[in-house]
Amino acid sequence: MSSASFLATSSPPQDPSQLFPAILPALLILMGIVIVAWIILVIVRRSMQRGDSGLEDSFSLEQLRRMHEEGELNDKEFEQARNILLGHFAPGKSDTSQARSEDESNSDMPAN
Repeated sequence: MSSASFLATSSPPQDPSQLFPAILPALLILMGIVIVAWIILVIVRRSMQRGDSGLEDSFSLEQLRRMHEEGELNDKEFEQARNILLGHFAPGKSDTSQARSEDESNSDMPAN
């Protein structure tokens, strides 16, 4: 007979002094599960706070500039890497220059 079916089929003890020893194994199992879950949560949070990106080598902007000056990167490669590093993923015009060009094109239209 398994412990789960034993707990489900057994009736609670009538004597209150027997209640704690009857539920002690279930409490210990529950506490163990909570402690293990807490440890897993702490490990996951620490790894996320460290910012593990899975990349073994990461570059700083200074390293990219040095590589460009030494000729390891051409101008196009440097610009692409710099844009990725700075978070500008879309090559080409920035949002402000696009908005400025749209304003200029709208000002050329005659007013109604």
